[in-house]
Amino acid sequence: MKKILFLLVVLALAISVVLPAVASASTVSTGVEVTQGGGNIPVIKCKWETPDDADPAHVLPCTQFAPSMVYAQYKELCIWVVVTDVEDSGNVAQVIADVYHPTGVPANGSIKFDNVQLTKVAKFAEGIPAFDQANLENLIAYNTQFNYAEVREELLQCRAEVWKACVWVSYHEPAGDHLTTVVAIDTQGNSSVPFSNTWNYWPTAGIEIDFTSVLYPPVMISKWVNVDGDADFTTAAKPTVRNIGNVPVFISVMQDDMGFGKYADGTWKVGYDARLGPAVNDSDPTHIYYDPTQVKQFPNALALCYTKKMDFSIHVKFATPGPHYGTMTITCTGANMTDAYPNSFPGPDNPNTWPSPMDPDPLSPYYNGTNS
Repeated sequence: MKKILFLLVVLALAISVVLPAVASASTVSTGVEVTQGGGNIPVIKCKWETPDDADPAHVLPCTQFAPSMVYAQYKELCIWVVVTDVEDSGNVAQVIADVYHPTGVPANGSIKFDNVQLTKVAKFAEGIPAFDQANLENLIAYNTQFNYAEVREELLQCRAEVWKACVWVSYHEPAGDHLTTVVAIDTQGNSSVPFSNTWNYWPTAGIEIDFTSVLYPPVMISKWVNVDGDADFTTAAKPTVRNIGNVPVFISVMQDDMGFGKYADGTWKVGYDARLGPAVNDSDPTHIYYDPTQVKQFPNALALCYTKKMDFSIHVKFATPGPHYGTMTITCTGANMTDAYPNSFPGPDNPNTWPSPMDPDPLSPYYNGTNS
């Protein structure tokens, strides 16, 4: 024990001997205020979303996100946030985001993604490059008084961190501006002031059909014959259509004369009719009648994520016996939400509400049997 004490003393003396002599000294004052309640609150400097794939030229402000346009296929949207805390950039414990549906029917601003947990990313490998790219694409929403130069300097000086989370957005999520609100919480339980921006789910109309031809049964002069559809998208002989976009659509149909031609007075020797979906009542207002080359729109809109049958009929007024062939063209245009949802959303599983928060669509690869 004595040897150990002696060695320690000698070592201390040796260290003191090699310290340089101080010729002069300066004195400065110092100060710090100990805050009450666990310290300062975190500050959200800015946030943005990616990808901006609906606006490849990046002309429009904020993120313009394109739907997948593939039935039951979801797309990944990432939320990015820059957060700081004056006490310690690592003092932030968690960053949480809430994403809301657009206002108006059918979802009417209800919650889409609740309590999304963001993760801090490697700043120099991922965070700063993503921040720089988002700045070039004009995607960043800055909190009051902050700007690109200031935030980037704080990132470089390790006084701020980049946080990120990705969510899966349904192919039939309603188009429009989605409010996204984030809050940062530090290790002492202090919450930042919430900060919000919006990203736009680009409105895109699209349909898909399961048939490549409509083969009418043999017909007699002045008689109607029908080709009935169904709601099963795997039976090509029974026409079906489904909405693969993120807005309701009006569907139009056009058919040539199949070689039947016209009478001397210019009227057609053949006529057609069609219906989208089942008959709704005895008067059947969803039926449309049209002449060859006439583009005729169904009166009822096809709602988001809906699949409906299509029925077709032909009326041959005059012809010589034999086969006739022609071409039918089916198109769609975007409709207003109120065209498909005049009151509330008549969903396939719930007549009054919009699926929430992860759209419990069993056809989705991200469906886990619940709404989360």
